Amino acid sequence: MAGKKKRIKREPDYQPIAEFLRGKSSQIMRRVEEEDNVVLVTRHGKPMVAVISYERYKELTEMGMLIDKGEKGEE
Repeated sequence: MAGKKKRIKREPDYQPIAEFLRGKSSQIMRRVEEEDNVVLVTRHGKPMVAVISYERYKELTEMGMLIDKGEKGEE
């Protein structure tokens, strides 16, 4: 399988939402893309969203791991 990145299973990085608000979002996004990291954004210490690379998103979608709920999340 030429061209596929070899993934190393690792724990996700946790980043408080404050880091995004302080202007570090570009740096965090770049790291997600380049290192294929998963970042869980937290608010008050609890995960609120996950940030993954577009390549990982496409792979998960192709594998049927993500379900498209259509427009505006309606079923």
